[in-house]
Amino acid sequence: MPAPRIPINVDNLVKGYRAGLTGEELARQLGIKGHVVLSRLRECGIEIRRNLGAPPRHKMPDRRIIRSYRQGMSVLALAIRYGVSRPVISRVLRHANISERSQSEAERVKWSRMTLRQRRRQMAAAHKATRGRHPTMAEQCRRALTVQAKGLHISKAETHLRMMLERRRLHPIPQQAIGPYNCDLGLAPVAVEVFGGQWHWSGPHLLRTPERFRHILNAGWHIRSAYRGTLW
Repeated sequence: MPAPRIPINVDNLVKGYRAGLTGEELARQLGIKGHVVLSRLRECGIEIRRNLGAPPRHKMPDRRIIRSYRQGMSVLALAIRYGVSRPVISRVLRHANISERSQSEAERVKWSRMTLRQRRRQMAAAHKATRGRHPTMAEQCRRALTVQAKGLHISKAETHLRMMLERRRLHPIPQQAIGPYNCDLGLAPVAVEVFGGQWHWSGPHLLRTPERFRHILNAGWHIRSAYRGTLW
């Protein structure tokens, strides 16, 4: 009994092959054998390229593509411009020994090419998408580590106390990350909170203080308070 025929969207298969994908790439995308792809293409009257790893027969403007990519255009934008698939553009860059930009590098290039108005519009859309969404614990922990690494939200009182401690050969970590929270100074296992303003006792900061302190204590830290550089 012959094996059942594998169902394939032949129209998409032909479009992908004509756009520049190789038989191997199409087979990998569909999770089937390469000879099955070539067989279906032949059934549709498609002429098979001799070298499966070669670029499509129609000449691509390689130099123009490389120049545009170096000037900041993305692989996707180039694929849309020339009416081909992304792997075709990637192959042109690879043949020229050009490494594709990472996601973070691509974002930096994209933002550098934006006008101020476009950046504001992008930020507004991002804020709208996240409004009302509560960040996960993993996201909160990453945010706390970022605050520590970049030294954000450090007051003059905290800096003064840190310098006092360093003169005593102690080396506290400013904005020490403890799970999703940050304490003003961390000197394991002591978390120091510097109270230098009335804002500590009002608004959202006051409301989250019990939960915040509970988490820090449960993590095995001891909390010490300081007021204008004097430890309590």
